[in-house]
Amino acid sequence: MSRRPTHDDEDEDLEREEAKAALERARDAMPRAPSFWQQHDLGVVIFALAVFAGGVLAHRRLTTPSLMSFDRDGLHFQRPAGWLPGIRPEPRPAALAETAVNFGGNPLAEAPIDASPQDEFHEIYVSPRDARRRIEVKITPPPLYKNLSGALSVARMAQYGEMYWVRDSEIVSIGKRDWLRTEFRYAFKIDKGGSPQIAEAAEFATMNEDHLYVVVAHGEGRELLEMRALLRDSLKVQALSEPQP
Repeated sequence: MSRRPTHDDEDEDLEREEAKAALERARDAMPRAPSFWQQHDLGVVIFALAVFAGGVLAHRRLTTPSLMSFDRDGLHFQRPAGWLPGIRPEPRPAALAETAVNFGGNPLAEAPIDASPQDEFHEIYVSPRDARRRIEVKITPPPLYKNLSGALSVARMAQYGEMYWVRDSEIVSIGKRDWLRTEFRYAFKIDKGGSPQIAEAAEFATMNEDHLYVVVAHGEGRELLEMRALLRDSLKVQALSEPQP
């Protein structure tokens, strides 16, 4: 025979319900352990990395100059497209070198087209931001005695006078052809009344049966290294009998 619930039993049930509810409220009030993502802020890190990568790509796109091709008499290389059109320098006596773009006091004046013999090509491409940054191209008949190093040394002496000195010179392979790379410094003047300054250059030269090719990057520091790398990666000499690409 079952026992009827008494008031004491009802009180005990009520106390148990209240204790259970209090326990649940206490659990809800306790701070929960953060999730794995919250602990390591992975969302923030991934977002920051994405922003950084986008910034790097945008900066590279803005700072990398657009390029254009030089093609003449079998010589090919890449040069900055935003530079000034080619300037033909005037022949000058062997003396303390002036800047290769200073013609008669006007740094942008062009020399007469026939300043060099018809079978020679000599042009200079200058940065509009800094006239010391330039690429110089010479295409001439090969020296009769086939001494590339000697011919270049004589040509530098004629162009820069005695105030130049070679820092390094070596044979490098570019486009399946040997080039003589020579790094040198020379003294120059911005104008005739100015004080001598020191400039740096990296010269690449090679020759075949028809031509002597000389390409010189002028500049300083990191900018000269960038121009030297650009030439090293793009220089090519193609035989005139070969079909053009």
